[in-house]
Amino acid sequence: MKKSVLLMIITASFALTCGAFAQSGSALTFDGIDDYVDCGNNASVQIGGTAITIEAWIKPASFGGGYWTNTIVDKTVNISGNINYGYVLRCGGSGQLDFGFGDWDGSTGSWPSGTSDVSAVTAGVWQHVAATYDGSNIRLYVNGSLVKTVPNSRAMSINTVTSLAIGNPTPSSVGSGRAFNGMIDEVRIWNTVRTPTEITNNQNANLVGNEAGLAAYYKMNEGSGSTTADQQVLLRNTGTLVNHTSWGVSLAMPVELTSFNAFTSGGGSVHLCWQTATETNNYGFEVERLTANDRAWRTLGFVEGSGSSNVQHAYTFTDHSCTGRYAYRLKQIDRDGKFEYSSVVDVLVSTQPVSFELIQNYPNPFNPTTNISFTVPTNGHATLKIINILGQEVSTLFNGEALAGIFNQVQFNASGHASGIYFSRLEYNGKVQMTKMTLIK
Repeated sequence: MKKSVLLMIITASFALTCGAFAQSGSALTFDGIDDYVDCGNNASVQIGGTAITIEAWIKPASFGGGYWTNTIVDKTVNISGNINYGYVLRCGGSGQLDFGFGDWDGSTGSWPSGTSDVSAVTAGVWQHVAATYDGSNIRLYVNGSLVKTVPNSRAMSINTVTSLAIGNPTPSSVGSGRAFNGMIDEVRIWNTVRTPTEITNNQNANLVGNEAGLAAYYKMNEGSGSTTADQQVLLRNTGTLVNHTSWGVSLAMPVELTSFNAFTSGGGSVHLCWQTATETNNYGFEVERLTANDRAWRTLGFVEGSGSSNVQHAYTFTDHSCTGRYAYRLKQIDRDGKFEYSSVVDVLVSTQPVSFELIQNYPNPFNPTTNISFTVPTNGHATLKIINILGQEVSTLFNGEALAGIFNQVQFNASGHASGIYFSRLEYNGKVQMTKMTLIK
């Protein structure tokens, strides 16, 4: 592996697959009475012990009763009203998120559970919720932020009897007043403990389905029909829609983000570039940064959006005087004040390059100009040329002595060229590197 002190981009899988700020497409609607999805009783979801993660996107229409109402995911066995086996994630009461599992303690009249403070979950808006248990703590998350930690050391008892259900307790308990009222999307169940970083970075991601520890995965993008597929690669837990469970439109977010990347260049600057496919009432983007020394995300600046548009738009933001590792995310703000977060991109910045490196241009896509930087380990002759998709040379940007220890930077002006794919080609000391660029006019 080539060694370099300059790490260009580390992104979540979201940046590779691209998508909206939150999962979009279809979702399932539950009436709060007797609707649910029966996902079967495959061994893959018979999870016990001390490792589990449950995630979902939810839009509750209302909360009823206590915190134990509004079941999101349930695989429990209730005996005399007590959870004896299995696990459950739900929200209710005054917007409280709750996770519990079966290990009933008759001496105390309780089972292990963790319940957030009130108003952690909001009715009428989409939000991502997650719960983890690692044998020491139950942790609850809303939109990637930790909202509650509850110490616990008991083991989950495995439920091998009843089905996994979405939107209601297990079928034997339907009608108990614990049905979900609202919409649910993108349900994921893991037999591992997802880290806070994994939860935050992947809440907007489209998973491949073969991720380690993924037990069941419901994207709910069918949009019609009486079943929803388990997108985990073994397809073991197809869900059947029961009673009046119906399809609805999920997450009509104002912005569809198709890329979000971070690039470094000379002088310790980080260049953030992102592109949208469509925008509806988009006020703009706050750029946020987190470092190892920060306790919370810090807002760096604001980039105005394009309002409502069905054409592509490219945006950039530069963070100057950086050294070390940084994480960045976008806070997209609608004109009515609603907002969503993008996934996170990480970058390592060094001000003393020592490798042969052709750095990705920024901005990218671009119109009509873009900046290209490169580094060399020792002083020597280098050429930097632009090649079109046909392999034809269209411009020579650099042909001379390149200096080591600095970022050699040039600009490509494509005002006289057509939209399309281009390549920058750097040659130095018999070595060649190339990067791909996109010109959009």
